[in-house]
Amino acid sequence: MWVSYDGNGQLAAIEQFLCKHEAMDKAKLHFTNLQPADLKRKMKAERLQRILAEGAVLNVEGGNWLIDFWGRKDVAGILLMPVTQHQLVHINESIRLKKKCQA
Repeated sequence: MWVSYDGNGQLAAIEQFLCKHEAMDKAKLHFTNLQPADLKRKMKAERLQRILAEGAVLNVEGGNWLIDFWGRKDVAGILLMPVTQHQLVHINESIRLKKKCQA
């Protein structure tokens, strides 16, 4: 999560904080509606293409390994992947942002 300091950094930090919580709420709603059969469903090619189209993963030589990896997983496999250092960095950034917003 990036926080911009464009003269009013606190406002930008709060916007980022609210955006994160909105995404969490949507994810919770989606996960609670999953059925057992949904967990066995393979990742759809259109969704993987959307990730590339939106620039979340760069479409460069050597960069598509992540899309290939996700493409071999079913929904349960994606949800049950272990936490990596990458996610921990985002959690730590969120904690720092929360403290900053509370100050």
